[in-house]
Amino acid sequence: MHHASQVFGCAFDPFQPDLLATATVLGTIEVWDITTTDGMKSVAKLEGGHSAKVYGVVYSPLVCGKLMSVSDDKTARVWTLRPDGTSTGEAAVVLAGHASNVRAQAWHPEIPHVCFTGGWDKTIRTWDVRTGCCLHVTVAHLADVYAIATHPERPFVVVTCSRDTTMRFWSTEELCPSAMLRAVLGADVTGAKTVGACPVADGDADATAPKLVGGTVGRDTLRSKMAASESACEKHKIAFTALSGDVAAEEMWHLAVVEAVGSAAAREGGTKGITVRHRCEVRALVAADAAALEAVRGRRT
Repeated sequence: MHHASQVFGCAFDPFQPDLLATATVLGTIEVWDITTTDGMKSVAKLEGGHSAKVYGVVYSPLVCGKLMSVSDDKTARVWTLRPDGTSTGEAAVVLAGHASNVRAQAWHPEIPHVCFTGGWDKTIRTWDVRTGCCLHVTVAHLADVYAIATHPERPFVVVTCSRDTTMRFWSTEELCPSAMLRAVLGADVTGAKTVGACPVADGDADATAPKLVGGTVGRDTLRSKMAASESACEKHKIAFTALSGDVAAEEMWHLAVVEAVGSAAAREGGTKGITVRHRCEVRALVAADAAALEAVRGRRT
């Protein structure tokens, strides 16, 4: 199959095994029917979306005709195709937010509207492809993120790899709080009426039942925070954090101790002893090595 420029990525359609999508350096995406093509003419050519090299493409494993692409224009895009591979004419949903070239991409294996991307900006982003909303940004790798993998039998686990020489395992219960809420509750939690204080039967003088979730999830507090949110995604995030606890709270406390008394004193034992190095300390220890590796590994692609 001949292209007008270099080809950087390709993927088969899981719903239509004869269809193959390819990504080119000119920023175009082509869809081919491998059973009928003469090698010269594709079924569809998606142009006018990306403004730079398209590095990769991947079809949704759950929704027929959904194709994601990642590019050097710092975006990912989600295209809608017909069953025969031709374009529906709908504008692609743009996933914008990365600060550099986007390289890694993967669909969630259980939640059809959620996908993940990674890039040269060292971040991993979780997206709602229906709206283009970024649900979460994770910064942990010390260099470019090049690949993301999911497991169909462990749908809330993601693996990423990077030029910093590490692979990292993530729980998407934290990466994608709104998606986790939807998966568990099967509904939009922002419309629920069971969070906060509940009336007590039998005319109790307190008029409210004891809360299981602490003061920060009180009826008025949570309601006001969610009401002030600018999007449904932000509402989901606030509700998830309130119900499950802030996943970064313990680490922030450890950081405060390290900042207050220093790394050595923070590990002297006792009630404030910290046996595991804090992330900020680990980053400081390996950042120089990562930078050295970047300098000697040559040109990135």
